[in-house]
Amino acid sequence: MCTRMLDFFHTTLGVPEAQVAELSQGTINATIGMTGSCYLNLRPRAPYVAWMTLRNMRKPDHTDPEGGRYHRLDGFDEEVWRSADDSFLTRIGTWEGMIAIDDKIAATSSIPLKMTDAKVRDTITFLIATTRELQ
Repeated sequence: MCTRMLDFFHTTLGVPEAQVAELSQGTINATIGMTGSCYLNLRPRAPYVAWMTLRNMRKPDHTDPEGGRYHRLDGFDEEVWRSADDSFLTRIGTWEGMIAIDDKIAATSSIPLKMTDAKVRDTITFLIATTRELQ
């Protein structure tokens, strides 16, 4: 999971300094059992530039996320929601995937990341593909 996330940040989003700050699986290449999280920063002990969490909910849940924090997005081949702070959530089968990118921190990269509509679409596509792979 973290290897995929790093590759996505380096190649698709163009953030060369992205590095793993914290992960829940023990090693960068560990497989995910019931849940996994990966946090990236731009330099050691710096604030997180992004995080992603994947978890098995044990049964399919395609209801809208509670609390009104997220709103549904159309135009994707899976259900996707977006929050006001630009985190994204998808539910595929029994798996839920969430990703968030702090664009204020990402803008401090040597190649500043601007979350354009195309980059948002790339991020959602990445989240869907990563979550779908766990099915």
